[in-house]
Amino acid sequence: MKWYLLLVVVIFGAFFIASCNPGQICGDGYCSAEEDAMGYCPQDCNLEPIPKCYDTDGDDIYTKGYLTYDGKKYEDECYGGGLQLGEMICIYENNAWSMANSVRECPKGTTCTDGACRKSAIVCIDNSEPECPTGSTSASYVNNDGCQSWRCVPNPTVTCADSDGFDAYVLGRITGIDSDGNSFTISDTCGTTTNLIERVCEGQTGAMIRIPCANGCEAGRCLQ
Repeated sequence: MKWYLLLVVVIFGAFFIASCNPGQICGDGYCSAEEDAMGYCPQDCNLEPIPKCYDTDGDDIYTKGYLTYDGKKYEDECYGGGLQLGEMICIYENNAWSMANSVRECPKGTTCTDGACRKSAIVCIDNSEPECPTGSTSASYVNNDGCQSWRCVPNPTVTCADSDGFDAYVLGRITGIDSDGNSFTISDTCGTTTNLIERVCEGQTGAMIRIPCANGCEAGRCLQ
């Protein structure tokens, strides 16, 4: 009978030991699947400890975020009628986590809306084309706010120069600046085999004259 009881005790003890799941005790040096998945025992599984403070937007003033600290949630908020943002941030100093509400001014061109600095809506003021003084012309442009505006700019200096001095037997060209301020270069050409289009300057403006060529026209000049 004694040997029978002893056998029962041995079998029960072996079953109890086999049924124990090693690694359930944090610090026993064994990383169980549960400890690895849940991350609650970094010393057994060589894991970084889960921070007590976590910021979802990483201190980004243009994104609404929140942080969790000791299981509580704190959201970014707006102050001062949309001029300031209260950015919730995590601080790690002296091996300890803490949290803070960092109040910032939103950058120029943005306002704080729904916990983030966002680009302000642009309202363009009616800006009519001005009457410019003599020697200048109105020109439109887009200002720093993205709105169309106007300003007076000096008229360009119109020029024209003829390289061949109105010589039908020399290939020439006219060069200069037109009334829009664009530079130009136009060469003499043959309109037909017997007709020359001679480019000339009339004052400071480019012009053209058709000249008949008795011996034919070739390469922008009359043949002699």
